[in-house]
Amino acid sequence: MFNKFHSSLFWGLLLLIIGILILSSNYLHIPIPIFKTIVALFFIYLGIRIFTGSIFKKKVNTVMFSKSKIDAMLSQREYNVIFSSSEIDLSKTDFEQGKKIEVNVLFGEGKVYLSKDKKYIIYITSVFGRGCDPNGTTINFGSNTFSSENASSDNAIIIEINVVFGNMEINYK
Repeated sequence: MFNKFHSSLFWGLLLLIIGILILSSNYLHIPIPIFKTIVALFFIYLGIRIFTGSIFKKKVNTVMFSKSKIDAMLSQREYNVIFSSSEIDLSKTDFEQGKKIEVNVLFGEGKVYLSKDKKYIIYITSVFGRGCDPNGTTINFGSNTFSSENASSDNAIIIEINVVFGNMEINYK
């Protein structure tokens, strides 16, 4: 519904209105609360964007306020779970070795599935959450690193997991 045109139209009109308000306040001596008017217009714009759903553009790699299953794609290097529950299947995709994949969980629950046939180096960081690697090692606050057997940064897929007030489990499929 709202696209780049509507956004630029809003900001153009807002700047025009600000200019008119400043000129009328200075030259016509009309007492206009400029700052309050700008804030009110911004909140009206933000409300319209939220109601139409265009402020939270749905991306294939981001789950927000819902539950879903995501099959990884080579073009996507970042996956986000925000106030949601999601299963992210990395097992079927042939990611390039030595490249980083990032999975973020914020106030949600995530499960990542890996292939037993591939080598991984997984960096898990958790803040007031729970991150569980394929060996069952759990981290609640801090960082942990999991490496597949004989994995190095040259021959493994590197995965960075960040959990904030959430839960993340990593399992082999």
